[in-house]
Amino acid sequence: MRPRWGAEWRQIETARGTYNFSLLDGWVSTAKQHNTQILFTFLDVPSWITSDTTAPPSDLNDVNETCEAPLAGVVRAGGNCMFAEFVTELMQHTCGVTSTPATPLTGKCSIRIFESWNEFNDGQFWSSNYTDMAKMANDAATIVRQYCGDCTILAGNTSAGGDGYNANYYHNPAVAAQFDLALGQLLDAWHAIPNASLPNAVSFHAYGARRNVIPYPMPETNVSQGSSLCTAANVPNPNCHTPVFDETAAVRTALQQRSWAAKLPIWNTEGGFGRNDDMTDNVSQTDFNTTFLRQAYVARWMLAMGTSGTATNLWYEYDDPCWGTMMGYGTPASSTGCSGDPTIPSGFTPIHQTWVQMLSFLSGATFNGPCTHSGMIWSCVMTKAGQQQEFIWTTQWLSTASVNIDSTYKQYVDLAGAVHPISGSTVTVSNQPIVLQPASSSPLTISPTTATVSEGATQQFTASAAATWQTTCGTVSSAGLFKAPLYPTTTCTVTATGSGGTATASVTVVSPIVMTPASAATSQGKTQQFSASMPVTWSAKCGSITASGLFTASAPVGTYCTIEGIATGSVKYTVYGYDKVVP
Repeated sequence: MRPRWGAEWRQIETARGTYNFSLLDGWVSTAKQHNTQILFTFLDVPSWITSDTTAPPSDLNDVNETCEAPLAGVVRAGGNCMFAEFVTELMQHTCGVTSTPATPLTGKCSIRIFESWNEFNDGQFWSSNYTDMAKMANDAATIVRQYCGDCTILAGNTSAGGDGYNANYYHNPAVAAQFDLALGQLLDAWHAIPNASLPNAVSFHAYGARRNVIPYPMPETNVSQGSSLCTAANVPNPNCHTPVFDETAAVRTALQQRSWAAKLPIWNTEGGFGRNDDMTDNVSQTDFNTTFLRQAYVARWMLAMGTSGTATNLWYEYDDPCWGTMMGYGTPASSTGCSGDPTIPSGFTPIHQTWVQMLSFLSGATFNGPCTHSGMIWSCVMTKAGQQQEFIWTTQWLSTASVNIDSTYKQYVDLAGAVHPISGSTVTVSNQPIVLQPASSSPLTISPTTATVSEGATQQFTASAAATWQTTCGTVSSAGLFKAPLYPTTTCTVTATGSGGTATASVTVVSPIVMTPASAATSQGKTQQFSASMPVTWSAKCGSITASGLFTASAPVGTYCTIEGIATGSVKYTVYGYDKVVP
């Protein structure tokens, strides 16, 4: 989980030495409930230091600077006290200590993955040179490792969505805007620091173009089907430099040019098709073709990442109403940052189903190599349950094609999970990948195919033949007994895999707690009382809430604050609601 709101330096340290970790603590709590980890990305210099949050701290290169608490009295020969103070306070808070431990802690710090800065090749987030960026990154890494013995430090991230926007970067070889070159320059500057605390891995953001390119290029190309900014005649250019399928290889090349970094893992800590209005058929955001293309993009983006050797891949953004939305809350578009878009209804969007289905396909599979293509027909071969299977699709925009296939394939599965028998030596493919599979005695089935389960409760699933079991959340035993996780309003996909292929079931996890009201709209500065059907500990992702559930709406107008109640009993049931801050 990579939080943004409430996890920025400027939001945590509101004045020098004044810290508010409440929103970050809420993210940490949520991550624990989801059995995942927090990835903390350093971002945004506070306004009390500089009026430009993209500029480095004013004391970055001071000499023999005397720091303040929590480093009171410490003299830093190279300066950068203000950032060092923040990182020190952050580590003391997340590790639960008040001073540097005698030896770095393991298994204790609540945040153990740190990323040096957000999209530092983009002037929207960093406007100085990469030598300054390297000093910031190295100072952070040094402090993190004094407290944490099992933390991971990422060098990055850079955005591959076109070249960085800062005009100062253009025509300046020392400050590259192109994502892979920028990452290489940061690594060089970092490595040049004496006794540097070097990164464990590198990170980038797997986007295919700037967000003014509409329709967005599909993952195999940097050419848009309609935008004059990215045509076959003018790419690559700063708007669309590298196809998504080629981005990880570009990063690996940059690493291999530096022997000390050649084998560092590559993380993709953000990516997708940009905003929802970027990925359309250039006609409408709500028509069939746009939905079809978005689902196709998600599947092909996952294949691009899965076959290229990235260690981690994060989609942007799960429940944002404007960017790559997988979960909607029915928030009126007029209340969002994309008021011209259609309102996203409450519930999962079609691309969420694609994501879940692709996870089912990829779970337990090993790719036989990179994806290949012959003309516009692309394929990715994998091995799963001892059998060869193959993704196949066409990149011809909104078209189909008849493709000759190997005689061993007797059925295919589409992105809806439907199994189709193959008769003959050809199949018809579209922009959405299908999975070719060999013959099976009979298709595997699962029962039930849908279920609603309370947090922490169990549901028995059965398969029509011997199968192995997996789930995207919660747990499932080798006999198919599913146990729901302790967080509601989510959907788990239970997958059975056997000689007859795979079968999936969808489980909706609900809370046994009833929150009243489940949603509210509160004027800024005013209060709203929330209650629960059992004793809970209250928290709010923004604003504040008392132990008795009295919420104060102090966030900016238009903000949706998540209200969370966690049962105080031995079983930590959770319930969620929200409050919109209104004028």
